[in-house]
Amino acid sequence: MQLIRNQLHNNEEFTTNLSVLRFGWSSFTTDRVRILIESLKKNTITHLSLEWSNFCEEYCALLAEYMKENTTITSLDVSSNGITSLGAKYFSESFKINSTLTEFNFSFNNIAYEGAEYLCDALKTNQSLKKLHLVCNKIGDAGCLALSALFKHNTSISFIDIMSNGFTHAGIALICEALKTNRSITHLDLSSNKFGLDGIKSILELVKSNTTLKHLNISYCHDLNNEETSKIVTEILKNNSLEELSLDNNKVTSESCQWIGEGLRANNTLRRLSLVDNDIGAEGCIWLSDPLKFNQSLVSLNLLNNPITREGLKWLKMALQFNEALTDLDVSKDMTHSTQLDKKLEENRANQKIAKENVFIVMNNIIRRKENFEVFPLEIWHLIFSKLKLPGITCDFGKIFKTLHKKKTK
Repeated sequence: MQLIRNQLHNNEEFTTNLSVLRFGWSSFTTDRVRILIESLKKNTITHLSLEWSNFCEEYCALLAEYMKENTTITSLDVSSNGITSLGAKYFSESFKINSTLTEFNFSFNNIAYEGAEYLCDALKTNQSLKKLHLVCNKIGDAGCLALSALFKHNTSISFIDIMSNGFTHAGIALICEALKTNRSITHLDLSSNKFGLDGIKSILELVKSNTTLKHLNISYCHDLNNEETSKIVTEILKNNSLEELSLDNNKVTSESCQWIGEGLRANNTLRRLSLVDNDIGAEGCIWLSDPLKFNQSLVSLNLLNNPITREGLKWLKMALQFNEALTDLDVSKDMTHSTQLDKKLEENRANQKIAKENVFIVMNNIIRRKENFEVFPLEIWHLIFSKLKLPGITCDFGKIFKTLHKKKTK
């Protein structure tokens, strides 16, 4: 600790270059926390990590007080410290003042519903935080009221990870109802919460109403091994707004793949689907293979740790003969891809790279012919390239515009 203090406080060259500071698996005392804070005042650290560092509530109070005045730290990690709701209360006070922090990791602590209430209440009006990690904090359904209020009022948080918090279908219903009108959250992780069939139904209603949500993780949540739940997953896949869906360890069977395949057939936005640790065999691969022939948006399919035989792999290979979008396919660790399959995946990757480059060239050429390229609204570009149906390609037109505009104005 003394060495780090000297480096931070006295070494000018070291101070200038340092932006990330990690104290994982350290052992703090009150004096060491005070030394750390004094050193931070004289440096421009942007990422501070204190996970597994015996960081108790007393130290949280000191650091949270300092964070009220800090203007450089954008990412703070105090996960895995056993911090209770009192520590959450201290940090919540800093959120009311701090406008620099964009990512806060408070996972694997013990804040329970009281701590969730403190944090959520403070974050309702915070407009700087973008990512919030509250994994495994025993928040429970009682804390879902606070989370739902946060989702209704906060407009800056885009990433929320609340996996493994003991939510049942009642808590999930509150969260999903609030998210129906939320237009900022794009990443939602609800995995490892056993919310059952009613929870799955609430999620379906959410994705029907919310087109902002792009990444959804509902792994380890419910057994998807019967027709009723499988049909609900089909409807979730048909929403055409999600880009990534994780259904790991949900006891998905080969029969369930019939309904997943039906959803994929109707979907044209999903780019990544994860079905790790399920019970998908050769028959499941048959059900998946037919829609894969026609789906031109999915670029990654993860089937690791499923009882897929060589017969199942054969059906996936047959599908790839027609598919130009898929670039990543993971199957059993005990089964290597064939040379033919790897060659096709590599061919798809190469073709998509060329396609992306061509999209950029086409847009650049059209824009250069116009006095003011803004006469082409984004909707027109989306229409043009949707008609082209480029496999595996999604274009961030706003980002491309900014890039091309910079080039044109130079």
